[in-house]
Amino acid sequence: MKKFHVQGSMTVEMSFLMPMVLFLIMGCILTAFYYHDKNILSGAAYETAVVGSTKTREKDGIKDGETFLSKDER
Repeated sequence: MKKFHVQGSMTVEMSFLMPMVLFLIMGCILTAFYYHDKNILSGAAYETAVVGSTKTREKDGIKDGETFLSKDER
């Protein structure tokens, strides 16, 4: 009967490498989520600024294409 000699070096090496590999994968995923959320918030801020400026122009009675010049500056 043959005796099988099993080495455990591969198991030990993988126990050190797998946490690092998983950390890198999770870091990439979290970085993607971060930039996605950053772009969403930037777009929402832009839309809010556009709506706010439009509402201000409507409140002041300024139509599209006109400038904010006062009556003295015209």
